[in-house]
Amino acid sequence: FFFFKQKTAYEMLRSLVGSEMCIRDRSTWGQQIAFYKLFLIMEEEHKGDASNQQQQGGPSFRVIEQSEDERKSKSFETKEDKLNEALRLKAEGNKYFKEQNYKKALASYAKVVSFVKFFQAPDSEYYKYAKKEQRLSEQETEQVNELLYTTYLNMSQIDLYNKNWRKARDRATESLKIRKTVKGLYRRGQAYLELNDVDLAERDFKEVLELDPNNTDVQALSLIHI
Repeated sequence: FFFFKQKTAYEMLRSLVGSEMCIRDRSTWGQQIAFYKLFLIMEEEHKGDASNQQQQGGPSFRVIEQSEDERKSKSFETKEDKLNEALRLKAEGNKYFKEQNYKKALASYAKVVSFVKFFQAPDSEYYKYAKKEQRLSEQETEQVNELLYTTYLNMSQIDLYNKNWRKARDRATESLKIRKTVKGLYRRGQAYLELNDVDLAERDFKEVLELDPNNTDVQALSLIHI
């Protein structure tokens, strides 16, 4: 009679690998099945013991808890649900941003991107291959673009606060791919300047002045000669 001290079937299988008890090619199918059934029986007994211990206040297995957002994200299957959740997360990120809780703001903004990144606009080359719930109408496309470009802008600003110049540059660029704005150009120009890409910074700052000739932030930079 063998006594196993509260080990799972998985743990026992690992401990038996390479031992004399390990079932190898020499074992028959009948032996393998019988051995497997033994593990199942012992595993069920082990679960019962653990349950009893928990009721009696003894040791129990550690359960990995999921956050509320992790649980919610698995239930959003329709396009409408994902869009609504993305909007909620954007508002949540804006709240953290105003509170200067940039770590939480970035986390919320990153979830916004994850919720909408698989959607396909009507002018996308992948639109015809996309599933129905991934296809956006013209109105939905405008809504998603507005959501994304402002989200990337805010992420870029946080990266500038954190002196993460490359991420600030890249996220400003993602925003500019969707819509060319003064904020996007200015923030990318700031990142270029910190990365010593002076020519690229100057290009962006000049574009800022083309869109907004009275922009005092750019005018204050000695890099641009007005």
